Amino acid sequence: MIEPILKLENISKSFKSAGHTQTVLENVALQIREGEIVGIRGKSGSGKSTLLNILSATLMADSGKMIFKGQDLHTVTNKERARYRSSCVGYIPQNLYLLDDRNVFNNIALPLQYMKLDKKHIEKRIHSLSSELGIFALLKKEIHMLSGGEKQRVAICRAIIKKSKLLFADEPTGSLDDENEALVLALFRRMQNQGTTLVVATHDDVVVNMCDTTHKLQMR
Repeated sequence: MIEPILKLENISKSFKSAGHTQTVLENVALQIREGEIVGIRGKSGSGKSTLLNILSATLMADSGKMIFKGQDLHTVTNKERARYRSSCVGYIPQNLYLLDDRNVFNNIALPLQYMKLDKKHIEKRIHSLSSELGIFALLKKEIHMLSGGEKQRVAICRAIIKKSKLLFADEPTGSLDDENEALVLALFRRMQNQGTTLVVATHDDVVVNMCDTTHKLQMR
């Protein structure tokens, strides 16, 4: 049995608003093995996005453990969690968070610039991946000029451009037509074959059917 690369033990998370506490996740347990595609299912409001934020260490759980390669990331320093995010994690958020003051090329380049790669390497990698995703012709365009599906592919390209070991994706095919969904899922499969571990929150049965395992979250 392959040991999990990432394991959640009794993860709980609540949010307070106007004096009311809403429990979103309660005692969630999850094991993610290296090279798997794991699907996260559940109705809107069941905590799928919250779970992905915890897995990517952009949000801390209230209680429980998140163990990455044997180390509980809830007990390490903020600097160590930041290192985990920058070196190990790619993240496709549901809201995309593209930067309107940068064109498509510069949005995609951002993670590689943080890695301090040289300009020629950045350009080569972006040209290659944007061609795979059918957005090469958009590289000089401003974000506000794009359709919803084009923005989604730009966000996917930005998330996977640094070739992280872990990819967390929140409804990554939500704005895509069938043709572009098939293109993105084929890319995800190639990434898996190259050793990437993917965790995908989705309502899409096509996406669920390509997952090795699925975990369903319940409403609280």
